[in-house]
Amino acid sequence: TFGRSVLFNPKKIDGRWQQVRFNKPVDFSDCSMAGPAEFQGACFIQSADFTRLQVKTVLKFNCYPENQKQCLNNDPQVKRTYFGDKATFLAAHISDSARFMGAFFRGDADFERATIGGNALFRSIEQQGSFLVTKFRKNARFLMTHVQQNAEFDGAKFGGAATFERCRIDNGAFFRASICDERLKNANDGNEDSAVTCPHEPEVVHFEKEANFIGAKIGGDAEFTGARFTGRARFRGLCVGGIAYFDNSIHETIKTGPVKFERSVTFSGADIGIRALFPQARFIENPTSQSLVDFSLIKIGGKTDFKGAHFCARTDFDLAQIGGRVVFEETRFKEAVSFRDARFGSLEFRAQEILKESWSRWLLSSARTRLARLWSGKTPAVKKAPEMRFQRGADLSGFSYNLSNPHDGKVLLDALKTHKEKGRQPYFFLERSLRSIGNDDKADEVYLQLRNNESRRIVPETRDHFRELRLWQGFFGVLRKFLDWGWWLIANYGVRPLQLLVFSVLMVGLGVWVFSRPGAVEPKEKPKQAMADLMVRSGGNNSLVVKEATSEPTPSPSPTSIGVTQALGVSFNQFIPIVEIPSGDKWKPSENAIWPSVPRISFAAYGTIHRLAGALLLPLGIASLTGFLHRREKPGG
Repeated sequence: TFGRSVLFNPKKIDGRWQQVRFNKPVDFSDCSMAGPAEFQGACFIQSADFTRLQVKTVLKFNCYPENQKQCLNNDPQVKRTYFGDKATFLAAHISDSARFMGAFFRGDADFERATIGGNALFRSIEQQGSFLVTKFRKNARFLMTHVQQNAEFDGAKFGGAATFERCRIDNGAFFRASICDERLKNANDGNEDSAVTCPHEPEVVHFEKEANFIGAKIGGDAEFTGARFTGRARFRGLCVGGIAYFDNSIHETIKTGPVKFERSVTFSGADIGIRALFPQARFIENPTSQSLVDFSLIKIGGKTDFKGAHFCARTDFDLAQIGGRVVFEETRFKEAVSFRDARFGSLEFRAQEILKESWSRWLLSSARTRLARLWSGKTPAVKKAPEMRFQRGADLSGFSYNLSNPHDGKVLLDALKTHKEKGRQPYFFLERSLRSIGNDDKADEVYLQLRNNESRRIVPETRDHFRELRLWQGFFGVLRKFLDWGWWLIANYGVRPLQLLVFSVLMVGLGVWVFSRPGAVEPKEKPKQAMADLMVRSGGNNSLVVKEATSEPTPSPSPTSIGVTQALGVSFNQFIPIVEIPSGDKWKPSENAIWPSVPRISFAAYGTIHRLAGALLLPLGIASLTGFLHRREKPGG
């Protein structure tokens, strides 16, 4: 037990700074230190054991001096804390902060079940023109470690496996790039980063081996801005109370480069309370057959940003639940991606078109300037944002979402086409979502794609039925294909059925040609026959004389042919029998033969065919106009 301060700091002897050096194994296990414990700049050549160490105040293992802004990297005053072999802080209890800034762990570092009452500081130290980073040459173990304030690892390097499994950090966890004070001040003042004159470049956190955050609990934000994961990254079951930052900038102006996951990464079952930001992230740019980006079962309370991210390996969002907007603008999926049974608040795939120069500014410019620009070809140009792409399609089975941009439907439809989705639910849901935002044209295109997919499957299925001697199913398949082909040929499955108009015009035109031929029609009313009339007159002797008189019959108007106008009226009257067209309403097809050779077809027989065609095409046209010819999803239905 140490009752007062424990100080193993460097001391200036004969004009030179001398650091404390432990050449043999050091054992401080089960020690209790009432005052501050300082080992700044200490050198442990062999193992250092601090198991169950208890410090009532601050524990310092940071480099000496703590403020090195005016020190160069090779300054003799700078003494770096060095652990030459394994450093063990198993179950240690630090009542206040623990400082290991700039320390170098050559062997394993074990902080399993350690408790730190204040901040755990493992961040880099700013020097003049560079950073003195904290390095873990081998494995860093923080299994079930409890930090009651912040855990800061800005700019740290992990050469071995970094294990933070089931650790608990009550406030924020920071694995950001190290940024110099001048650059931060410049950003806070609202200036561009290019105004900075200092030579410091952002020093990013690097995990060279596996990074294990399984089951970790972070009460505040988790920041991994610019981090690089060379080994596997495991965030399964991670709980973050605030925002998860896997972005590429600090203060939006200081660019650190994108977060890079070079091997498989999993966020399966993670729970992020507010937002998750992955802009410009790079997921496995050189994948293998086993590489996987796993976001299955993840829960995110608000917005999730993947703008500009590249997913180069197979990606899984199955059963993910994201309450806010999910941004995939300019995102690339080079391999297959699955959204099976996922639930997103809304999807956004690309921004609206942006004018390089506003038309208002163009119109307000002088006429001379406008003419000069027109002559040089410098008119307001429209800059289109790169579209998001699913290069190998996407599985959208059971996927529920909302669309806010009418253009986003094209992206999902292309994904369904590429994936060759067989189920109907993804198409029906996409159709409903598009209709809910008023994009009926794209919704009709989705329905057509579904019908085309189902039509292409009929022939292989029918062939299999016949091959397996399932004759009834085979004959039913033939009938189904025939009806499907007829539906497509005549009505385009009820979507923008221009065929109906074309067939109708052709039938009416054919009728004009047929009914204008000699002897094609005859009057609807037959001529009146001659009738005997009785004539009564008075005769002599007061007698009545009755005499029979015969009237002449009405002549029959039986022309050899009728004009084109009347033939058009006959054609319309036959094609649309429920509407009487005055022109040609007195004529009907005759029983004369259209041609004398076999097969003999009369004009009346053709009239029957003409009328049946109208009875078929007219209701189909009405149904297509009213939307009953194919299934339409109602908005919000």
